[in-house]
Amino acid sequence: MRRLLLSLAACALLAACAVESPTTDPAASMPEATPYELPLDSMPELEGPDEYGNEEPSTTIAGRRRSIYDAPRAKVKCPMPAVDEGDKASMLRYMEEFSGCLDRLWEHELRQVNMHFVPPEREFVRKRVRHPICGTMPLKGSDGTYCAAAGTYFILLDDSRRPWQAWAAAVIAHEYGHHVQYLARILDYQERMLEAATTDRTKNLVNRRLELQAECLAGVALQAMREQLPPWEEFQHLYSGSLAKKWAADHGRLSTQYRWMRKGFRSGKPAACNTWSPPARTVT
Repeated sequence: MRRLLLSLAACALLAACAVESPTTDPAASMPEATPYELPLDSMPELEGPDEYGNEEPSTTIAGRRRSIYDAPRAKVKCPMPAVDEGDKASMLRYMEEFSGCLDRLWEHELRQVNMHFVPPEREFVRKRVRHPICGTMPLKGSDGTYCAAAGTYFILLDDSRRPWQAWAAAVIAHEYGHHVQYLARILDYQERMLEAATTDRTKNLVNRRLELQAECLAGVALQAMREQLPPWEEFQHLYSGSLAKKWAADHGRLSTQYRWMRKGFRSGKPAACNTWSPPARTVT
């Protein structure tokens, strides 16, 4: 079991965000991701497969390297229930159904690259709760938090957020992205990189790469489910304004989060989501 602090990954779509819609789509200028590579020259290899039998993020299977980046363009069809934004039962049903659709999507993606899949647990709560393993969830200041120690993501059911359906889909898809990182053993590498980091600046860079990858993986999922989701403009609206300095430092600016989410959406493939190799200027 990892140290709990390194097992938590929080969504950065905060209630304190200002409202000011982006006027351009910066995703078009994002560089293409290079093959999966992590800066691990000074770190030992992971010790064999994990409890699910998954090997390191890139491993040799049938004579070639395989990783989450080899997964095909995501496809899934899931009828989504109608949402009455004044009815918490209706909103909860939508969140459950959306999560179930992500189970189908990511199970198919991981199985295509011979990775074991197990769905995450999820808790949709109306106020923060105390979990015996994870502590207070979601983390203070966040709408959602993934706790790898329990394989669970926690989402606040906030009926005041607008546009609500887009908000719920984006937050859940992001936290599910952290579960994919866990299954692909990317969280193992993040932990090792944090242990090796000697400055807060380096630690923040490592965390931004992780969080922005989760944003990109959320975009991949939203692309696969686009026919059942609200218009793209509603998702774009969620990334308006700016974040508090603390959140921007380790999660990335909202504009950067939007770029990576849009990059995943435009591609529809996990291969677009390598945030570890591109220059630091792309993960600010």
